Amino acid sequence: MNATLKELLTSFPHFEQTAPEQLTDQEYPFYALYLFLKDPDTNGFDIRLLNSLTDREDALMILSFIERYIQTCRYSTSKATMPIKRPPVAYKTKKEPVYFNQTDVARYLQDQGHKSWNRHKVHVYYKRGKLPEPDKQLSNTPYWELETVQLFSRALFSRLD
Repeated sequence: MNATLKELLTSFPHFEQTAPEQLTDQEYPFYALYLFLKDPDTNGFDIRLLNSLTDREDALMILSFIERYIQTCRYSTSKATMPIKRPPVAYKTKKEPVYFNQTDVARYLQDQGHKSWNRHKVHVYYKRGKLPEPDKQLSNTPYWELETVQLFSRALFSRLD
């Protein structure tokens, strides 16, 4: 039994004798994590279960168990121990369409060297109609595709030249 599983069982000792149908909606994601930690080769953990939790602290607790499992158990046989590196920002890694809200647009523009662009400035420019038309609009929230944001960033640089 790995250390992460032992730690989980200190909080939920009844999992070893409990049938899944006897669990509450709040306990089930922890039980699914228990099954995964018990036998990760045959049981997966569906991260979407976190959406069923009503308490943010419970979701963070599950994520911390997963992080400890990765750090201590899963890769413990490797010679070099390295801290978990956070993946790069989504727009640098994903190949499927990536959509940006106003905060994401500001971050992207800052990453591209437009240091004066913050979330507020993007919002003001959007309200004044000085940003490109959004590619999607959900619940009155505008979203732009990566390509649209890249074109806008290039246009900003061309104004500086």
